Amino acid sequence: MSEGQAGHAVVAEASWGRDDYKCGHTGPVQYAHEIFGVTYRLQEGIIRSREECAQCRLDKAVDGITQCACCNTAIFKGQECMNYGYGLCCMSRGCGVGPIGAQVGIWNGSGFVDGILAGTVTVVKVPAGGFS
Repeated sequence: MSEGQAGHAVVAEASWGRDDYKCGHTGPVQYAHEIFGVTYRLQEGIIRSREECAQCRLDKAVDGITQCACCNTAIFKGQECMNYGYGLCCMSRGCGVGPIGAQVGIWNGSGFVDGILAGTVTVVKVPAGGFS
């Protein structure tokens, strides 16, 4: 996440109860993260494990994210996305189909990786007579 985007990620909906975490911090026992205006709730088991406090988990979540050019939500490191040429799309239902010729691939935290190179897209050779 760039310096300008850093203000768009916060710990949200934190409970009053606090507990010690294995990361060495004390933090809320229930919480959610808000990134680019979207609230992300963690699975109970993740919070219950007390591995990382809310802020450490948020810092890890936003490391290397970018923003969808279509719907403005987060595209996380390792997430499949589409390169529109002018920006990346998260390919959610709200974003639509996208332009013809757009590349599908993944966001690696610092840039777009073509799906064929990343191994997330398979090229299928169509026989001359088509499939029967």
